[in-house]
Amino acid sequence: IVGHGRPLTGQAEVRDLLTAYRDAMQYIHDQTVRLMARGLTPDELVEVVAALPPRLRDHPWLGEFYGTVKQTVRQIYANAYGWFEGDPTFIDPLPRRERSARYVAAMGGRDAVVANATRAHADGDLRWAAEILTHLLRLDPDDQRARALKANALRQLGFQASNPMWRNNYLMAARELDGTLDRARLLGTLRALANPDV
Repeated sequence: IVGHGRPLTGQAEVRDLLTAYRDAMQYIHDQTVRLMARGLTPDELVEVVAALPPRLRDHPWLGEFYGTVKQTVRQIYANAYGWFEGDPTFIDPLPRRERSARYVAAMGGRDAVVANATRAHADGDLRWAAEILTHLLRLDPDDQRARALKANALRQLGFQASNPMWRNNYLMAARELDGTLDRARLLGTLRALANPDV
């Protein structure tokens, strides 16, 4: 009985799944540790160890459904080294809001950031659009244009995500940003599904 999905029966089928799962975890671990020893940071690691080899990637039980290779790589790094990625710039960075203010100023101000995000969105560069809009929203969480643009970028990322955990995070954040999240209904649903004793 696996943690997510239907039960599996048959000695050969169980052996195949356990072997494939073991091989996948070993591959991700070994490749990550090997590259950590060469000094790669988490962002660099997930560019190199982004997917399993075809033999494992195409296994019917190893789809990136609940977790992903990228998440596992980052967790291996965090377990081994913690939060510090080796660049002393980030030992004591500026506070997030101040960093955002400086990024927005360096990019030419609020209107320039919105224009860049709009262009990035039109070009399908949704991750960049969401990232630069984050800086605006840290400065002014009520900036309705930035909220709408970021919500739209996140929604599109959610529609493209095959991993349901990523999809949920993108879509829920979009609804929070654009004001379409019905918190009372969400809480009611959660309470209805929860154990009353809890």
